[in-house]
Amino acid sequence: MASLLSPFFLRDLEAPGAVSAVGKEHASAAGDIVLLATGPDVKSIQMAKNTMRMLRGLSLLPHTVLLADSIETCNSIGYSGCYWSSRIILNPPSASVTLTKFWDWRFKFYYIKKKLMARFVGAGYGVLQCDTDTVWQFNPFPALRSMPSSVVLQYDRPFANAGIMYARPGDAASMLLNELAYRIQLVQNRPDDAVPRIVSFAKKAPFYGNTDDQTALNDVILSLALGNRSFLGSLARFEASNRYKPSGPEWHAIEESRLHIEQIRKTQSLFKMSSVVLPWVPNTRHKYSCVPVAGTSDSVAIAPPMLFGHLPVKPKTGIAHLAGVSGFSAKTAHLKRIGAWNPDINGTWTPPTGERQAAPQNAEKHSGKRPARKRGKGNNHQLPS
Repeated sequence: MASLLSPFFLRDLEAPGAVSAVGKEHASAAGDIVLLATGPDVKSIQMAKNTMRMLRGLSLLPHTVLLADSIETCNSIGYSGCYWSSRIILNPPSASVTLTKFWDWRFKFYYIKKKLMARFVGAGYGVLQCDTDTVWQFNPFPALRSMPSSVVLQYDRPFANAGIMYARPGDAASMLLNELAYRIQLVQNRPDDAVPRIVSFAKKAPFYGNTDDQTALNDVILSLALGNRSFLGSLARFEASNRYKPSGPEWHAIEESRLHIEQIRKTQSLFKMSSVVLPWVPNTRHKYSCVPVAGTSDSVAIAPPMLFGHLPVKPKTGIAHLAGVSGFSAKTAHLKRIGAWNPDINGTWTPPTGERQAAPQNAEKHSGKRPARKRGKGNNHQLPS
């Protein structure tokens, strides 16, 4: 018997039946939705609105779910597709170094975005979770639907960037999203219980307790490919000596560092190459890598750069991610320079004709070939972004 209670109660995605109902309300005919997230501050909301304007120009706004930190934030935005989750943490749940030194609204979303992705996928929908510092030039869904992998990610070293993630029902999607969400909440909520039992040389609190979703994502990809859980890149590396936690061994001097490099190389050796035709670049096949998931016939795909790209913004890139530009002012200046800034949901959108300037030095590029291992001396800690 169907419940007579509305699943849209308080616009809370934790209400019984809410995820299925919201998916049905917003999904495209093919069953896909876009998932964005915003904090409560003016800058975050402006960035979200700028992205939503682009989505509106591509006729994708009706299929967009905006996840906010509270019902008050949704009310201030005034978008009918805005929801929140009463599971979002309001305060740091532990005294880890990460949460003590870097806590802001982004940490509220690391877990819940991945868990909601898993729940939407479990309800039968395809979900494209995307950071709001992006430039949308073409509808990516026809290309994504033509790729056999149930997970498609943006390239970054050593494997992927957590800023653009697509998942639809499949073994790889279910395993990756649930494992990723689990790892984030485990270390975020209970670092004193988890870290010393996972990292052999981490003996004394406070632990660094890294919960950055990107480093965790790359460890999950590696773990699924090798069929064995590894926390070396996302947890062990950050418990080694660094400027925020000077106690601990030098990372590059210990066995865990060597083993991590070995695991990355072994995972890369498993890569399979494939190709996809992008509707906006007809008659051309774009190569990309697939990471097989052990024990399944499914895989995790690393999107070609013309589908999910880094800087510079090129005319034929489906979605370009400004991960290589740091800070709101720098990002908005960059968007203004290429004619892609107008934080008005109802504003018009004409994709830029491309950017002539070179990409920033820290912007990653992807050739479609097997990703290279990051090289360098000393600790290279990826702080949450």
